[in-house]
Amino acid sequence: MGAFPISIDLSLELAISRWGILMSVFRSIFIEHPASVDETYLQHFISALSFGTKMVVAGVACMVHGLLPALFVTRGSDTICALHERMVKNRRKNGRNGID
Repeated sequence: MGAFPISIDLSLELAISRWGILMSVFRSIFIEHPASVDETYLQHFISALSFGTKMVVAGVACMVHGLLPALFVTRGSDTICALHERMVKNRRKNGRNGID
């Protein structure tokens, strides 16, 4: 019977430790990086979703271009230039450090 309180104390300490680890991981994943580019999580999510969608569309256009060279001649490079302009140059212009 004497071991019961010690077991509860150890379980509580383990739970608190796990909670701290979870919160650290949560902060790292959802808060630190978006903050490093002056965005909230939602702003960063929307921006990344927009970038990803444009990259997928450009990638499909490149594959079509591979099959039919007369189509989408500059779509891939145009998309890369536009995304670079939006991500890197605009951040530098606004005093941010670029890509993290």
